[in-house]
Amino acid sequence: MKIGLTGGIGTGKSTALGFFNKHGCCTLSTDQIVHELYTKDQDVMAELCDAFGSAAVADGRVDRVYLASRVFNDPEARKQLESIVHPRVRERWMAFVQSEGNGIRVVEIPLLFEKKLEKHFDYTVMVYSEPSVRVQRLKKRNMDKRAIEARMRTQLNQDQAVKLSNFVIHNNGSLDFLEKQVVHCMDLLKAKL
Repeated sequence: MKIGLTGGIGTGKSTALGFFNKHGCCTLSTDQIVHELYTKDQDVMAELCDAFGSAAVADGRVDRVYLASRVFNDPEARKQLESIVHPRVRERWMAFVQSEGNGIRVVEIPLLFEKKLEKHFDYTVMVYSEPSVRVQRLKKRNMDKRAIEARMRTQLNQDQAVKLSNFVIHNNGSLDFLEKQVVHCMDLLKAKL
């Protein structure tokens, strides 16, 4: 069974993905794939330098802060970044979901609905958090208000994403509560195997 896990920035997708993994699912984070591309893939680094200038790479890795400052307020720049990174990420997660094996495979994709990728999965699960909770979490990551707003603008409104999702996990409280919801969601998914 192939599951697409999504949610806006600061909702706790990665934490939820960790709980899916802890409880026996095969998991893959597209954010982790991007991190690997930004730190190890020389072709990606060269293309980003060509597109965004030599400041895009510092100390042998992509300068994510610089890149974010360039793309999150400029839709054309964001499209250019996505044209470099997304095909490589998609190739990796497609191979993961198509590989042999039983059980539940969960792929965390932040822009699942925005990029119309839900058709590649049997079910979609969204992690939802109240906007004020998301902002608090992101401020703890040292993101300023402008950066938070810019990133949220690039993502589908949470209420719309809820309507598109097969399952919704609420993450406004404790980690224990989140884990219990993940386990309950897994029980519901296993019943469909």
